[in-house]
Amino acid sequence: MFPNPVSNELVIKTTADVSRVTITSMLGQVVGSYEFNSTGNQTINTSSFNSGMYFVTFTGKDGSKLTQKLMKN
Repeated sequence: MFPNPVSNELVIKTTADVSRVTITSMLGQVVGSYEFNSTGNQTINTSSFNSGMYFVTFTGKDGSKLTQKLMKN
């Protein structure tokens, strides 16, 4: 995912079979949940998010999960 820190648009580039991307705040509140149907580039609009740190969780079609930190300007 890039850019990090993000301003308005977060690009997700993957070759894995990601089925869902969930963005949560530091308090654990889900601020965005997005379904993915294919590999390649996907764009998420983050302009409505407040500045701060978020966690981005990628969920694979096999149920596996990967979480990364994201800073929002």
